[in-house]
Amino acid sequence: MVDTTRTRVTDALRYSGYSNFVNALRTAPAVGTIASQSAKVDIRYTREEQDGANRRLVLVADRPLFFLSADPAKPRAGFELTVMDLRIGADGAVTGTMAGAAKVKPSPNGPVLDDFTESLVELKGNVGKP
Repeated sequence: MVDTTRTRVTDALRYSGYSNFVNALRTAPAVGTIASQSAKVDIRYTREEQDGANRRLVLVADRPLFFLSADPAKPRAGFELTVMDLRIGADGAVTGTMAGAAKVKPSPNGPVLDDFTESLVELKGNVGKP
């Protein structure tokens, strides 16, 4: 993701709120996809940073991938994002979380995630070394 696009999208959240953030996100070019067996969403926001010897990768799609809830009557309005937060170790181990349907709000310490479900989906895996 180009830095100017990332700044435009994050500034929309910081200064204009969630709905303008979603609108700005949807105008950003797709840089990949997140897919399940039944659905696929376009990744429109990425951020990668070093975290000691590890890397942190945040991926945001502009549509929900899935809605999981014990309450089938729970309102889905506003949960318009898919968010993945991954940690990639120097050994290739990957851990992280995913919100299949989420929204975010600004805070002084960075965006705060509001997940549709009661808990995030835990992710584990391994990538080969380059």
